[in-house]
Amino acid sequence: MNSTFNINRFWQLFKKEGFENFKRFATSIYVLWVVPISIVIVNKILRPEYITISNNRLMTILFFTSLLMLLTPSKLYGNYNNNKTGIYRALLPASNLEKFLSMLSYCIIITPLFYFAGAIIIDSILTIIPGTGYKSFLFSTPINLNYPQLFESRMDLSITILLITSSIMQIGIFLFFNMVFKKHKFSKTFLSIFAITLLLFITGMKIAENSDYVFMNMTPDETYHIMFKVMITLIIITSLIAIATFYGTYYKIRNQKY
Repeated sequence: MNSTFNINRFWQLFKKEGFENFKRFATSIYVLWVVPISIVIVNKILRPEYITISNNRLMTILFFTSLLMLLTPSKLYGNYNNNKTGIYRALLPASNLEKFLSMLSYCIIITPLFYFAGAIIIDSILTIIPGTGYKSFLFSTPINLNYPQLFESRMDLSITILLITSSIMQIGIFLFFNMVFKKHKFSKTFLSIFAITLLLFITGMKIAENSDYVFMNMTPDETYHIMFKVMITLIIITSLIAIATFYGTYYKIRNQKY
């Protein structure tokens, strides 16, 4: 049964974890929902003329959604590899594949979507209410990335895909390290990613220094072609890392010893 999938068994596990996960994470989501309301109240007291545009609010919501996605593994499944409390999950009447898919569903789709939908509704209500400083509805103003017309659609698409694959990669990393670290899962994972990112940033800066002369002698078209190729390369890299970390998480679930 450890590698099989049964829709009825999966649904029973999915419902069971849904009730448990809601109890564990509901307060955190409520707090994030209250944040914009608190900001409106404070600003109306301190700055009655305060106005906020939709793009800034959308970026804030997306930031909190990303933060939730990173916190979700340790918050909902932090005891999975615990030698004492983790045995509870090992004894659940479901296959390892079903447990893995349920974990992915709540970490990548259900929890962030639940917060995102609620945040959009709250933002819309605040936009309707007079005097909140909310100038327009979310998504009412198109985001202009200021690329030349020739490259605009292609670059916009590649950036969007890169953002998606990067987000999936990040949640994959946090899922995997949640199964690796026993304690302080979020902080240890965050510090590990920070150290790797810093190393890659320093390496990238060194490469960029040596490439300045080359880019200075390129036409705008050539520069954008290179940027597009870099985007595609990053999409491939982040996708491969995501696949590797998801497989690593499934491997840990399948081979976890208690």
